Amino acid sequence: MSVFAQENIYDPKELLFSSYLWYPKRSDVPVGPGDNRFGLHEDNVVVNQKGELILKILQKEGKWSCAELVSKDKFSEGYYELVVQSDLSRLSSGVVLGLFLYDDNKAPYFDEVDFEFSSWGIDGEVKAQFVVHQDSLEKHHRAIPFRVKTTVHQLFVKQDSIVFLSRQDHEEPPYMEHTFARPQNFTFENTHFRINLWLYHPSKLSRKRKVSKVIIKSFSYVPIGSINR
Repeated sequence: MSVFAQENIYDPKELLFSSYLWYPKRSDVPVGPGDNRFGLHEDNVVVNQKGELILKILQKEGKWSCAELVSKDKFSEGYYELVVQSDLSRLSSGVVLGLFLYDDNKAPYFDEVDFEFSSWGIDGEVKAQFVVHQDSLEKHHRAIPFRVKTTVHQLFVKQDSIVFLSRQDHEEPPYMEHTFARPQNFTFENTHFRINLWLYHPSKLSRKRKVSKVIIKSFSYVPIGSINR
């Protein structure tokens, strides 16, 4: 059964990005995260001629519309990498970028494994946050220490651990990394990858930080059995 059929809020029209098919999220009534509307504007989620994914938060008829898409494919243990082609230190204080694994059938925590970038409605430094939601919430976070246009975010999901790394580029050491013990009942049954750009609180959109657009250059995945072959 497709993600669209399960939740009835994903557009059945598929989007091709980084050689994977994705469903854009569309809802004209407030839904999670953040009780937002999604996909009201045709430019909320776009793949440009370079093959880059562009996420935008836009207004349509006086209503904010956020961006999210979910992979058609299911994923499991292995190596994930996303290259972000935007300066995340300039995100508006009301905006959150999420890059995450999520299982719709595993309520209430959904076996979520999440990169999050936001200042959570506070005018100040944007923080990179690594999160594992499972039985209890585990977080590791720090402020983004520099202003650069490109950052690389890597995730290793292994049998006994979940490793997060964020770095300026492939040549630089990570500016942030953390290893979580993998919860014992964390399984991959209906796990898809999601990417979203959403409003933590619309009134917290900063006038100083005008960025409500993020460009994702690429997404890649290597199954655990194919690593180091």
